[in-house]
Formats: sequence, C-alpha cells, structure tokens
Amino acid sequence: LPYVREQNQYNLACVCPPDANEGGLRGCEGTGNGGRVRAGFPVYAANLLKDTDPQMAGEMMWLWQSFGTPTQTQYGLSPLAVDTTIAPLAPRDVPAAFLPGYGATARAHFGTPGEAFLMFRCGYNQSHYDMDQGSFKFYALGEQLVPNSSCGYNSAEPANTQHGILSFGDPEWFNNHGRTDSIVVDRAFLGSVDHLLGWQRFDSKSGGNQGNRAAKEPFAWYRQFLFMKGATPASPSYLVLRDTLRGKGLEPSHWHCWLNGRRDGITVHGNRVEVPTPQGNRLDVVFADPAVLEPVSFTWKETVGGSGCAFPKTGATQMRLTRPAGQGYLAVFCPRRADAPPPTVERLSEGALKIVTPEGTDYVFLSPDTAVAFRDAEVSFDGRAGAVRMRGDEVRLILASGAGRVGYKEHTLRGDGPFEAAMPKAQAETKADRAVPPAVPVPAALRNAGL
Repeated sequence: LPYVREQNQYNLACVCPPDANEGGLRGCEGTGNGGRVRAGFPVYAANLLKDTDPQMAGEMMWLWQSFGTPTQTQYGLSPLAVDTTIAPLAPRDVPAAFLPGYGATARAHFGTPGEAFLMFRCGYNQSHYDMDQGSFKFYALGEQLVPNSSCGYNSAEPANTQHGILSFGDPEWFNNHGRTDSIVVDRAFLGSVDHLLGWQRFDSKSGGNQGNRAAKEPFAWYRQFLFMKGATPASPSYLVLRDTLRGKGLEPSHWHCWLNGRRDGITVHGNRVEVPTPQGNRLDVVFADPAVLEPVSFTWKETVGGSGCAFPKTGATQMRLTRPAGQGYLAVFCPRRADAPPPTVERLSEGALKIVTPEGTDYVFLSPDTAVAFRDAEVSFDGRAGAVRMRGDEVRLILASGAGRVGYKEHTLRGDGPFEAAMPKAQAETKADRAVPPAVPVPAALRNAGL
C-alpha cells in the first residue's frame, strides 16, 4: 500500500488544469509518446486505499471524476469496480513537485479558474520515451497554451518536429544526438516564484543513430525556468525561460516550441510573437535574446503523428528559431485575455529582465552557472536566479537559487539558499542589510562549501 500511495501522489502531481479545449476535463499529463492520460486507474487505487487512507481514496475518486469518469484502462474498467460509497474529495492543494527520473512541475492557484501549470521533462527515465528531454507544457487561462508532442507510436516524423526542444547541427536530423544524460539539477518552490533548472550533457556516445553523427566534443544544454505566479487567480501567471549552451563541441542550434494557435492567426511584432488561442485568449512570447527573430519559421500541424500522443485536437503551430553556435535564448511566455495589453519586456543586462504587466513590475534574473550581478536606482541582485516583484504597496525580494543577495533601494537581504520575503514598500525603502534563513535548510557541508 505505501507504493500505491506514492503512485497516486505522483499522479496528482501530474494532473493538468481543466482544459476548455477538452470539454473542461483534467488529465494526468505527460510527454513523449505517453502524452495525457484519462483512464479508470484511480478507481482501483481508491478501492485499495478506502480503509487505510480514506482521504487519498476520496482524492482518487475526485481524480477519476475530473477525467470525465472514463471506463477505459489497458485492461478495461468494469462498472462493478466503482465503489459508490467512496465520496470524491478534491485535494486542498496540489503543489509543485520534483519528479525524480521524469522532471518537475510548477503550479499556481490550484482549483481556481486561474490555475496555471508547467510540466518540465528532464530526467533519467528514458525507457519508453521519445527524445523529448527538455520539452515542456504550459497551461493557463483555462486551456493548454504550449503543447508539446505531436508524435506517438508509428510516427515517422523527425523528433525535432515533434518536441519543444533544442536540436543541433542539421535542423532535420532525426533524434538529434540521441538519448542524453539529463536531470533537474536545481529547483526551488516559493510563494510567488518557482525555479527549475535542467541540464543535459551531449558527448560522443550521444546520437550516432539514424544516419546522424554523434557530438564532436562534449557540450551541455541548460534549460531554466522562473514560473512567476499571479498574485490572485484573476492575474495570469507567466513563464521566463532561458536556454544556455556550454562546452567545446557547440554547433548551430534550433529552438522549437509548439504554440496552441493556428499559423494564419499568429503575428510577429518585432521581438514579440502573439498567439490567438482556441478559447480567444492570447499568448505573448517575447524574446529578449535574440532581439531580432530572424530566421524564424512557423509550421502548422493539424493531426497527430501516431497513436498514444495528446496533441491538441484543433492542431497547433511549431515555431523554430535558429542561432549560431553557442548563442542562447531568453523569452517570456505571458498569457492574457484578448482585451488586456501585452507585457513590456526590457533586457537590462545578461540574464536580467524588467517585465511590466497590468498587475505590476517584476525584475527577474536567471543564470545556470554564474552569478548575475545587477544594480540600478531601485533594484540590486547578486545570484543565479531570483526576482524583485512590486505590486501596489508591496515588494517581494526573492532569491531562487543558491547563496546570494537581493535588494530594493537600500534594503538588502542575503541568504545561503532560496527565500522569499514580502514587505510593505515603506519598509522596503528603509536601510537594512540582513540575513534571511532559506525556505529549506541548507546542509552545513553545502553551506560551508558556498553552494
């Protein structure tokens, strides 16, 4: 039974928000040829747990109902298996999660119309998965905005047209560089910001299949997210994504991302891509790096590429950018209602952005392996990831990775690990320099090593 509980906790962590494009149903989300699952397995779990863990049994019945009470599983679901005495219980919360072997999730405002969700695939479990390491999915405003896979079993299309990943060298290489070492190397789940950092290593053992050559020299790809949560369910959450490349064997890279909108509706305004969604919302993808989207292409795909995937029924468009060897990518994914203004994104320095939305102003900082050092008249920061968020009369100082310092005017906080501190603007404008304990205690060995 402990294994059953752990499996169900995993399933809850992967549950996506209700999707208006799918009849308002949730699903147990995934990537690769697994895709999204709606099946009857929670019913069996509820039956197993109803006496020893009635809370989780009720949550499993809620999960099954949120799927639309499907009866299919791999071996079918008999109506006799449904125990109507187990009352569905909606979880009080489903927080962000680190999923060893698979990747990680980030989430905001669970159970509300403003629920937002990020699923990031980056882990060592690769048995039945496509070459999908580094891909992600994003939900907000009641629908899936960034899908991922258009493939499944029996799909003959190249993997780099199926997944939202980087590929290297020839843009049409199949399963580019093959399976790689991949892991989430850093994470922090805080009050208004979640941070995820994934790492992949390519070497001479990566690839060499399907007629492609392997990497000439070892190199690494870091994919980093700051998941910026709206203060209320009515204020959309958004993503900041940075891709960084390190090593000797770098080649030209090709950045792929699926967008849930038709090609003929997508428009490019300088460095901002505007995507009208099936539900009449907008997704703005604003690039700070590159500042000029050239060359860029958009390819519409109407149907899935094989069985077993969860590509949007209405189709989707793949965006592709190409850059010279070693140059990275930095973009903001900001959802909004059609009548709301787009965000303003200003690149301040390497890895530093100022983002203005109707809700407020955010300074955000991302770097996978070196500190971002920044200071202007209002904000200072020295660390690998973090933010300063200004909402009306409130200021939030956030360190999201390792040791560092973050400040507003002359009020500076420092720490050995991730923290988030909210305070009235009047307090933030007072002079201070003080230490803050990390949200999760840092082991002494790591603290003494400066990690």
